[in-house]
Amino acid sequence: MAARLARAESVPSPSEGRRRLTVVSHVSDRSRSVVATVVGWIVVALLAYWLLGAVIGTVRFVIRAVVWIVVLGGLVSLYARLKSRD
Repeated sequence: MAARLARAESVPSPSEGRRRLTVVSHVSDRSRSVVATVVGWIVVALLAYWLLGAVIGTVRFVIRAVVWIVVLGGLVSLYARLKSRD
């Protein structure tokens, strides 16, 4: 009989088990929320990096195109000046 009582004392009551489950569930919900926030910020950072790279790439392309046009225009005008003196 004493063994039964000792074993009965070590078994948690149903309400105690529910409280534990609620705490574990609350902790897991909180950690899920933190992980979801971190993943969301990583997605935003990757999109910002990609868009910023696209914008910088476009600006570099336009600057390069303008430089090429100016250089080619200068060379053509120099060629025309040199050719007309003959």
